[in-house]
Amino acid sequence: MSELTANVARPGIPGFIGAWPQSRLWLLCVDLYPALAAASLPWSTTAVSIFMVLWLLVVLPTVRWPEFFEALRAPASYLPLAFLALAMAGLFWTDDTWPVGIQGFVPVSKLLAVPLSSITTNAPSAGIGYCSHSWLPVSSLWDCHG
Repeated sequence: MSELTANVARPGIPGFIGAWPQSRLWLLCVDLYPALAAASLPWSTTAVSIFMVLWLLVVLPTVRWPEFFEALRAPASYLPLAFLALAMAGLFWTDDTWPVGIQGFVPVSKLLAVPLSSITTNAPSAGIGYCSHSWLPVSSLWDCHG
């Protein structure tokens, strides 16, 4: 086979998209979105929700799932998981309709960000490649100043 007709291994679109979570910009966004959520906390609850959804979309492709489930056994994860279990039990306990019960379950489900956040803070040993959350103290100080 000549060089012109030889098969060339090209990663294609899936390989290109699969490399995004390891890029420096992606990992900067993993650090930056929680800081922006903390900075916007005094001004807008909608902005906090938007930044947290963006953070979840950015952090989920970087999670190493076996290490994530292992880290859920840490004591810091017990309380949010216990509240989630209690809220799920409350769904069956209530006399209201399912939509009303689920509406009360949604705020408790936001506590699941606590274990995920603690895992991303301890990234090299617990779940994702790199994440220092060095922006969080800066954004908190900025909020206290304003």
